[in-house]
Amino acid sequence: VAMPAGDPAALTAFWFAGDRESAPNVQISASRFDRALQTWSPARIVVNRHAMGAQLGFGLRRLGNPVAWVDARGRMHLFVVATGWGGWAASRVLHLRQAAGSSASDLQFEPLRVLPLSWLWNLSYLVRTAPLPLADGGMVLPAYFELGAKTPVALRFDADGEWLGMARMSRRTHNLQPALLATSATDWLALLRDTRPEGKI
Repeated sequence: VAMPAGDPAALTAFWFAGDRESAPNVQISASRFDRALQTWSPARIVVNRHAMGAQLGFGLRRLGNPVAWVDARGRMHLFVVATGWGGWAASRVLHLRQAAGSSASDLQFEPLRVLPLSWLWNLSYLVRTAPLPLADGGMVLPAYFELGAKTPVALRFDADGEWLGMARMSRRTHNLQPALLATSATDWLALLRDTRPEGKI
């Protein structure tokens, strides 16, 4: 994610790190790219699944696909895919926000909510790609439903990071992992993965 002008870092990067995907030791790590030094800071863990599970009140088995956004107040938000049981198709999207008193160079996150996306215990929604900023300071976060029918959706947040709602991008049931691009002030393009055997972008 690009940092606001005046921040010592130009970028902050997040990823899941561990022995392998879904390994028990996977956590969410971060590094910052210093404008003056033109180097990345040493990676540090910013989301521990055990500590975050304790804050949420339920166990987290897997973490993955962190997506970051900076709101109008300069606070970092992090959306993380997490599972309690089953595979990625049984995942939820956690909405975390930079903890009060936490600095950009010493990021700590607190959970805001599990995004309310599905009647089925909010299961089987995932995020993967960057949000699309809006003129009002809010953003649209691309996401997708993966269990059975594959459905791309757009999640709307206001300038403070408050959840406003969800809109389905397509009636097709074989598209997922959307990436959004603004082609003008009024038009967007969604690039989608086609899951059929002959599928293309």
